Amino acid sequence: MEKMQLHQEELDIVKQWVATGDVEVHKEVITENRTIVVPVTREELVIKNGDEVIRIPICEERVEVVKHPTVLEDVSIYRQQYETVHHVEETLRKEELHMETRGNAQVKQEI
Repeated sequence: MEKMQLHQEELDIVKQWVATGDVEVHKEVITENRTIVVPVTREELVIKNGDEVIRIPICEERVEVVKHPTVLEDVSIYRQQYETVHHVEETLRKEELHMETRGNAQVKQEI
C-alpha cells in the first residue's frame, strides 16, 4: 500500500503591538509681572500745646506680599483604544488528488 499526503494552506492571524510614536506631556511655567495698587494708611501725630512735650506711638500699615498656589484646572491624561477592522486578503493553496489511467488500469476508490 502506498500513501500520499494532500496538504492545504490555512491562515493564522497574529497581532502585535508596535510603537507608532510617542507624546511628551509637560507643564510650562509662564511668568507675568503684575502691578497692584494697595492703599496704605499711616498715622501722623500733631501736638499743639505750647512748650509741653507729649509722646504718642505712631503706626502705619506695611504691605506684605504672600503668594499661594491655587488649582487652575484639572487635566486628565489617559490612553484610549479604538478598534477598526483591517481586511486581510491572501491566496491559499490546496492540493487535490488527480489520477490518470493508461491502458486497462482498474481503479477502485474506497471512502
